[in-house]
Amino acid sequence: MSLGAGVDGAGEDPSGASLARRLLDTLVYAAVLSLVVFLATTAVSFAIGAGWGGVKYLLFVLGFLAFGAGAFLLRPTAAWRDEPIVQRTGRTPFERAVRLLLGDRALAPDQQLPAGVRVFVAGVIMLAVSFVMESVFGVVI
Repeated sequence: MSLGAGVDGAGEDPSGASLARRLLDTLVYAAVLSLVVFLATTAVSFAIGAGWGGVKYLLFVLGFLAFGAGAFLLRPTAAWRDEPIVQRTGRTPFERAVRLLLGDRALAPDQQLPAGVRVFVAGVIMLAVSFVMESVFGVVI
C-alpha cells in the first residue's frame, strides 16, 4: 500500500507499474518511433533530391498524422462496444525491439500506457524536431 492510498488500498495502481516507469516506457517508445521516422524520411528525402527541406516537410506532415492518430486512439470506447478498437498486444516487431532497448525496465503490455498516448507523444516529438530544424538550423522549404 502506498502513502495516501487509504486503508482498503483505494487509489493504488492495479497494474503494479509506477507512473515513472510508465512515462519512461512511453518516452522511449516515442523517441525510438520518432528516430525511425526521421531516418526513413531522411533516406527518402535525399533519394528524391529534396535534401533537408524535404526531411523537415515530411516530419511535419508525419508528425501531424501521428498526432491525429494518437488523438483518435485515445477516444474512449463506445458504450455498445465490448473491447477497444486497438488491442494492446505488445507483439509487434517494433514493440519487441523497444522492449529489448529497455531491458529489465520493460513493462508488460497490460502495464503500459495506451498505444494512443505513445503515438501522440511521438507525433509531438516529430513536430518538435521539425520546428527545431526550421527555427534553430534554418532549414526552410
